[in-house]
Amino acid sequence: MRKIKFRAWDSKFKNLIYSFPDGYSLDLECNVISDEMGVVNKDWIIEQSSELTDCEGKEIYEGDILVIDNYFYKVIFIDGMFAGRNLANSELYYIGKGLERKVEVYGNIHQNGDLLK
Repeated sequence: MRKIKFRAWDSKFKNLIYSFPDGYSLDLECNVISDEMGVVNKDWIIEQSSELTDCEGKEIYEGDILVIDNYFYKVIFIDGMFAGRNLANSELYYIGKGLERKVEVYGNIHQNGDLLK
């Protein structure tokens, strides 16, 4: 069985978290819960790993911005698979094994939001 990996964008402190501290978990709606305090952390935005890597070996997550054939794409999870939505025309580009050599992670929607405009 594969282990599903997540990262979180901490909107309060403006940084990415790749491993959750002890005592934190996700509920069924991907809310972060502190087991000790029983509080849902609303400051974190959860993003799942695609388990794919780009041409540089960097792992691709939801919310990443990819460069594919000189176009920018935002990584989303749709119809049970990961895809890139073209930022210029909204076309979808489904990403999967074997396409990594054509894909480069440019950044993410949180730290490179200017590309979304």
